[in-house]
Amino acid sequence: MTKRIFPSFRRKPESIGPAPQSIGYVILSAAKNLPLLLLLTLALAACNNNQDIGATGLQPDGSYIVVGTEWAFEPDVIEIPVNREAVIEFRNLGTVDHDLVIEEFSVATGSMRIGSKKTVRFTPTKVGEFDLICSIPGHSDPGMTGTVSVVESPVQAVAQG
Repeated sequence: MTKRIFPSFRRKPESIGPAPQSIGYVILSAAKNLPLLLLLTLALAACNNNQDIGATGLQPDGSYIVVGTEWAFEPDVIEIPVNREAVIEFRNLGTVDHDLVIEEFSVATGSMRIGSKKTVRFTPTKVGEFDLICSIPGHSDPGMTGTVSVVESPVQAVAQG
């Protein structure tokens, strides 16, 4: 007869808890991990960092985020004060290449691959509404257009009035 050197690892049901196949075991395992799952969910939500389409438009720092998809810009209208530097981050979240062009102010990102982003800076020098387009052939016709509305800033309006 061979003598065992290692202890037996057989399960003793009465000392360990419910068997893994039982519903009690599943519920007990889920309850043990609930605080960890909640913490992980909150951490991931905090790390979002404006990467989704919901973060478009005017940002707290005064810049703008414009997202391009098929066949639209979001937002499709942005309002910029005249004679102040405008900063626009364009994100291509579409399934094909896109670009962002504002011809009146010689702004163009160039063709951008899927998932890429680029920041453009310019200073509009006249008030009015100007076209924002995707200049890639066939993109503006189905609606990939928008408007840049350049307005007097409140400070300039008071100084002139």
